[in-house]
Amino acid sequence: AESKRKMGFRSSPEPLPADDDSSFFVDNFSFLLLRQFEMKAICMALYTFVVVLKFKQIDSVNAVYGIASCVLAATGGGILVPLFINGLPVPLANDCYLIIMASNYMLLKYVPALGSVYQESHTLQFFGILGFETMRASVVTGLTLASSAAIPASYFSFPLLGPIICGTLGGCGGAFMPLSKGLEPLSSLTNPMKAAAAAAVGLHLYVNLVDSSDLNDERGGIAVALFFICISMVAFFNKVKKE
Repeated sequence: AESKRKMGFRSSPEPLPADDDSSFFVDNFSFLLLRQFEMKAICMALYTFVVVLKFKQIDSVNAVYGIASCVLAATGGGILVPLFINGLPVPLANDCYLIIMASNYMLLKYVPALGSVYQESHTLQFFGILGFETMRASVVTGLTLASSAAIPASYFSFPLLGPIICGTLGGCGGAFMPLSKGLEPLSSLTNPMKAAAAAAVGLHLYVNLVDSSDLNDERGGIAVALFFICISMVAFFNKVKKE
């Protein structure tokens, strides 16, 4: 299973046995693993849209600087972790990221009403959270599994801390971008940082201590996505309740 996980999930998982207790869970939530290109593109579009929306300097900087800043914020972990494990940074490996990011940036820069409509609509924000957290979970899961396969074991039967650190960075690496920020982001840990760390710890220990099969990779990935979505939804509904 380890050789198949060098870049995260398998692209074509084998069907589950009919008597497998987890078949219902995996069959009904497998879309959260973003194996289909259409689903991944939708979540990527929502993810980058939210990232650009959070970029406060969009009206005061040129497009090149703005897009580059948003790419770093969105894919910080996808840049740092592949460099650690001798891989290819996400912005270089995935053309869709750059294209979708640039498209969303130009839309929000020249049609700012889109951002206003999104911020005033609870329905749109609901779907934005679904796409954003599903995409973030996919990154955390993929980088945790890829790091686990790439980093050799030292004192234990499997690499312990390396994949956890990489998985955590996958979920919050953008906070450290640009790198001139240094360790300043660690001075005040945000909820996304804590959630990414908890997910990386849980996933890594689950797939290595329970069973390192591809099926458990899938279960773990779905659990991470549901975990991220639930945390963000609770915060979102609490915010709506106060309005």
